[in-house]
Amino acid sequence: VRLISRRLSPIGNKIKNIPFTELLILELSEFQHYHQINVEMNSSIPKLFEDFKITAQTYLLGYITEVLHNISKHAKANTLTISSGIGTEDSLSLIMQDNGVGIESINLQGNGLTNIQKRAVLLGGKCEIKSGKSGTSFILKIPIKLNLK
Repeated sequence: VRLISRRLSPIGNKIKNIPFTELLILELSEFQHYHQINVEMNSSIPKLFEDFKITAQTYLLGYITEVLHNISKHAKANTLTISSGIGTEDSLSLIMQDNGVGIESINLQGNGLTNIQKRAVLLGGKCEIKSGKSGTSFILKIPIKLNLK
């Protein structure tokens, strides 16, 4: 019941009431629990996310949720590794890599992958999707200054 009620609550309301990093941890914890896919963090969640505009936080959470949904639906993975960092060009990168079956090249234009790309553009950035037999990597790069409050 808790999951259903959380899912029905608009993202904007959640972001206004819960610090973004806590909301992200909740999302990843639920993903891990309900999909039995281990989530490993290679780096801490950037505290900089707390300084993003609410619209940027909403787009970022939507991006992450869409990637998680894609992994749970298609990847047949048992591990998701997440890392992040600040680049030399005032950009932030977020890498989400699963150890699943990969994406066939003919499927790279599916609705979920298109939505992932659109959300990256809404953040002023881009998402590179790399896929092979050992899994898929979603590499998001977004400008920092554009997304700050």
